[in-house]
Amino acid sequence: MFRYLSLLSAAALSCAPVSPPVPVRDGREATVGCYAVTHGQWSSSDLFRHSDSVASAILPAIVQLHLTGRATPALSLWGPSFGPLLGTWKIVRRDSLVVDWSDGSSGVRFQLKSRNDSLGGTVIVWAADVHGVEPATAQLIAIHQRCR
Repeated sequence: MFRYLSLLSAAALSCAPVSPPVPVRDGREATVGCYAVTHGQWSSSDLFRHSDSVASAILPAIVQLHLTGRATPALSLWGPSFGPLLGTWKIVRRDSLVVDWSDGSSGVRFQLKSRNDSLGGTVIVWAADVHGVEPATAQLIAIHQRCR
């Protein structure tokens, strides 16, 4: 009888639903893929002459994180006459993700934490050569989705 109950318990456990991997918390393989990006209102900043539309136009609607550590698409921060900023990403500690597009003197950074099937945090648009001006920031949500 005990043996029958043990086999029945083992069979029941093997049929339990497997929870999907959680981005960031479950490592690089669980984090790669595409994310639909939405952001809140931008902070007041002179970086774009008080224009939220300029800062909003920088961010892509979809960001793809590749297993190689690359993030696409490249971003054009200051317009077509300047080169595109290539993106990278890395997991920081076990609960945070940083996505950077930078040329060393200006850039865009996502600072995100895992929220089960999505990521949430802050986007920062910065320029090192612009002194006395706070970077533009906004709250950001990135929802994991199938890549197309």
